[in-house]
Amino acid sequence: METTKKTQVVGIKNAGIVIICCLVIAVCIFQFLLGNPSNFMNNDPNNHPLNMLGTIYKGGIIVPIIQTLLLTVLALSIERYFALRSAFGKGSLSKFVANIKDALAAGDMKKAQEICDKQRGSVANVVTSTLRKYEEMEKNTALPKEQKLLAIPVSYTHLRAHETDSYLVCRLLLEKKKNNKNKKKKQETEKKKKKPNPKKQTT
Repeated sequence: METTKKTQVVGIKNAGIVIICCLVIAVCIFQFLLGNPSNFMNNDPNNHPLNMLGTIYKGGIIVPIIQTLLLTVLALSIERYFALRSAFGKGSLSKFVANIKDALAAGDMKKAQEICDKQRGSVANVVTSTLRKYEEMEKNTALPKEQKLLAIPVSYTHLRAHETDSYLVCRLLLEKKKNNKNKKKKQETEKKKKKPNPKKQTT
């Protein structure tokens, strides 16, 4: 099963660096914007403030600390927004799940993979890994059927961790695997029923 290379937004790996950068920006705002001499009487920061900026500067050292916290929250919120959008992929997540379900119901694994390649994002990547695992188990003739069924739910757990409806995709794969197993059992039992009983023939 061929897959295309996927690109997605990488989240902030070190929040400490973000906090330090926000602290530096907050100190610069405090010193050069709020502490500008034009905001005070006689251009002296020690005098009475003339506007709101000068009044905020009079708050002292607590002001850059509060600004650091505010800037950190804003930076991490923006980063989370883009990271989550990247996780969902390009198109609508609900449509993606519906298309995957239709493709799996029709037994078209190639079409399901093409849908994942088109959608991209973390959810599509997990579904792709599940499809690969399913195809690998289909080709593996050494393992018994029970172990093959136990190998697929690993990706199912990963999808549940995303807290989306995409876990239905893995559930469909498991149901398809079980249905194939039940069909084979049914065919075997029917063959046994059709075989003539040797005891009856002797009588």
